[in-house]
Amino acid sequence: MDFIELAALSEVLVCELIECSSPVARLALLGKLSATLEQLHAALLAPVPAHCMEQLSAPSLPKEEPFCIGSDALMLTNYCQHLVRILLTGILAPVDQQGLTGLTFDLLHHLGDVLRTPSFTLSAAGYRDRGGGIVEPGL
Repeated sequence: MDFIELAALSEVLVCELIECSSPVARLALLGKLSATLEQLHAALLAPVPAHCMEQLSAPSLPKEEPFCIGSDALMLTNYCQHLVRILLTGILAPVDQQGLTGLTFDLLHHLGDVLRTPSFTLSAAGYRDRGGGIVEPGL
């Protein structure tokens, strides 16, 4: 799965987590979410796949980069990973679990929005990033 698909899966899992009332099912969802976030972290470190570059390309990009909590998508993914690890411990009071689950929900949806925002333009020389540099797509 590419990082866009992994972000979407994370959003689905956290939506299910918000609605989950069974402690056993909640633990299973947290485990799946943790594994998905690990895969997302690795995918964000890899070159952007060609099909994602096409999907994230626009004729022109805004001059300002979209707001991202944290300095970038990788840091935001790390924040979400830490929150999920805390939730996995099961030591929080129910009200605190609910609060951190809500925060994780908001952060993962923000991350999905950030990752789906166009980041490239296509020129005769190839894909260009926000800074104008040529970017070679990954596999």
